[in-house]
Amino acid sequence: MEHESGQPPARNLSPLKEVAGPAPLRKQQVSMADVAKLAGVSSQTVSRVSNGSPDVIESTRRQVIAAMNELGYRPNSAARALKRGSFRTIGVITFSLSSLGNMRTLE
Repeated sequence: MEHESGQPPARNLSPLKEVAGPAPLRKQQVSMADVAKLAGVSSQTVSRVSNGSPDVIESTRRQVIAAMNELGYRPNSAARALKRGSFRTIGVITFSLSSLGNMRTLE
């Protein structure tokens, strides 16, 4: 069976079913491991630099910070809170914020 262009139809070799279009591109968050690999240090050293520990040699600190900047690394506060076991966030569920009482409580 030939396609309208006269060429045979392309075969889909993927075991997945075809979808309506390409998958949306998602920017993956840069990890400490990514920074460590680029800087040539351990993830623990990246963690120490990120937390401002004085136990890192200045030249290494500059190298790690340069890698963080190059990759656009931003610490994940939610991951830190999970590891630490404490959160500085309060969740609020309400049916309506239109009542004056709810607004005063939230302030």
